[in-house]
Parts: sequence; structure tokens; C-alpha cells
Amino acid sequence: MYDHRKKHNHGFTLVELAIVLVIIGFIIGGIASAASLLHSSRINSIVRDFAKYQRATNAFMLKFDGAVPGDMRNATDIWGADVQNGNGNRAICSGVPGAFYSISYTEIIGFFEHLQRAGLIEGSYSGEGDREIGVNLPVTRIPQTTFYADCLLDANTYFSPTSPPAQHIGKNTIFEFRKIDNDESASLAPKDAYLIDKKIDDGYPGRGSVLGAPTSNDSSNANLCSTGTNRLSDRYLISETEVTCRIGRILSFD
Repeated sequence: MYDHRKKHNHGFTLVELAIVLVIIGFIIGGIASAASLLHSSRINSIVRDFAKYQRATNAFMLKFDGAVPGDMRNATDIWGADVQNGNGNRAICSGVPGAFYSISYTEIIGFFEHLQRAGLIEGSYSGEGDREIGVNLPVTRIPQTTFYADCLLDANTYFSPTSPPAQHIGKNTIFEFRKIDNDESASLAPKDAYLIDKKIDDGYPGRGSVLGAPTSNDSSNANLCSTGTNRLSDRYLISETEVTCRIGRILSFD
């Protein structure tokens, strides 16, 4: 005889399926929200780091009678022979004077070592060797990126880079957030570069104290960082979602 007391194995009802789908939706939404918050936190950390290094540089110059970190002529007199001197020309340069495309990273990596030796930033920086993130250049919250100071001829040469780059000689210094490979120096999508620029400066890539630019040697490729070639009026190319921008703050030590 059939036993009605036996339990039957039913599939999910429509109500149960709906509940499961709602729960999955909440999980996916939570993951997306967490990823968005993490990304926003990383972008805000770049803004804070720009301010941190600006304050440290100002404090260094006050402490050492106007000397520029990395460019300081007498660093060995203060911290010993294992610290390298700069040439004292009041710009942090990879270009060697008199040899336009001869490259030296002494002042670039010395910038962070001098600040650290002066007790103005945390960390440990070797101040020697080639450029290496975590050794003589700072680590950031975005993988494979760093901050990097180099001299700047003028705003035009940053906004519209040439190949070979004309950036390595100049009277000003551009303090960049970027990758250190010259062929892959872009570190931000244009939307993120815009957000940083807007928080610090005016939100325009070609004017003000904060500049946005495509990769260092991008003269033969399309500019996917800004909307055109007019430095004074162009905007960041917000529709571009790939990483196509580097961004830098002009420092003048005159």
C-alpha cells in the first residue's frame, strides 16, 4: 500500500528560486561595491601622497637653507660618503648637463633618500643603483607604480611628449605618479587622472600645477589620455577606460 507519510523530493519552488537569485544579487552587488570602495581608496591615497611629498620637500628646503632633496650638493657632508650628491642646479634631473640624452638616475633616487635621511618620510631608500620600486623608489597602493621626480623643459613637452623625450632637461621639476618603464609609463585611466587633478588643481590635463599626459615616448601613437592637442582647453578623455595617463605636479625651486 502506498504510504502517504513518505516525504516527496520536490525541486525548488519559484519562490525559493527567487530568494536564491536575490541572495546571489546581494553577494554580487556587495563584491562590486567593495571593489569600487577599494579603488576609490587607492585613488585618494595618491592625492594624499602628492601632498605628503610636497610637505616633506618644503620642510627639507627650510631645514637645509633652500637645498633641494636629490639635487643637494653637500649631502655627503651631512649623512656620509654612502649618500650621493646632486649637482645643485635647483632641479631634479635624469638628464646630464651637456649631454642631452645621457641619463643618470642619481638625483631621482636621491630625492627619496635625502628626504628619508632627513627624517621627513618613512621607509628605507638605498639611493643607488637603477630605478627599483621598494628599493630606491616608493611603493604605492597601485601595483607597479611609483612616484618619480624628473626635470621638465616646459608644460608643452609634458602634455605632448616627443620621442626621444625632451623632458629630461629643464629648470622645473615634474613630480609624477607613473610606471617607471619609459614605454609603459601610464599608470591611470583618464577618469582617475581627472579625479586626482580636480582634487589637487583644476581638472585640466594641460594647464595648472598638475598635468596629465600619455606615455613618455608616445609621439608616434594616438593620445588616449586627453581629447586633443590644445594644451589650454583639452579635457581628460573620460570615455577611455584603459590605463593611458600619467600625472605629475610641477615643482619650481627658484
